[in-house]
Amino acid sequence: MYTNNLRETVHDEDPAAYFPFLRLLAKHIPALDSPTPQSTLEVAHNLLDSHNLLRGPARSTLDLALALHAAAPRITAAYAAYNSSHAEVLGVGECEAWVEIRGKGFCGVEELRKDVERSIEAKEHVT
Repeated sequence: MYTNNLRETVHDEDPAAYFPFLRLLAKHIPALDSPTPQSTLEVAHNLLDSHNLLRGPARSTLDLALALHAAAPRITAAYAAYNSSHAEVLGVGECEAWVEIRGKGFCGVEELRKDVERSIEAKEHVT
């Protein structure tokens, strides 16, 4: 969840830096042995500074915005809206974990496997 707040806060500070920052973060965070919020923040600062992604006031206020969790309410609201509306439409609202494929929601691997098998059989009958 910490990287969500970090990414969204970078976007708030400078929208043009968002996608370059995502690409850099995706390359460097997995290289950490055991990423913690502190190590992630250090990597983020190094990336932002070395690639000159946030300049001037945007770089100055980044840490303040992170400390205040400025992006957290928006992130929480987005997750809640997605989970309540989209998951319910797919019929997976009660699932602990689920996957969406071809506009259908599946709570478990077995349910997904059966649907894939039915789909394959239907295609074989058509051809």
